[in-house]
Amino acid sequence: MPFATTGGSREGVLLYERIDLESYPSCNDFFGQTMHVDHGTCGIVVGHVGYPFRINAPEKWDFNVYTILVGSAHVQVFGCDIVEVDPQRGTGAEV
Repeated sequence: MPFATTGGSREGVLLYERIDLESYPSCNDFFGQTMHVDHGTCGIVVGHVGYPFRINAPEKWDFNVYTILVGSAHVQVFGCDIVEVDPQRGTGAEV
């Protein structure tokens, strides 16, 4: 991965309320409330926010930003940081 897309550790990731699509990638792109979640935490994709303006060419990683609902919090994540949940288990995404 050429750019950082989350904060965190081996145990989990730090998700942010908002990702600035105009400035990403830079040193000041993540804003608002934060939430630490374990890898494999399920959430519901609420909507597509957009694609960072400064990444011109499609990459092999999904840099689309989505709003997801985790517990009672709305956070934004990059597509490369979520995987679709097996429809047999339910709807949503895992971080």
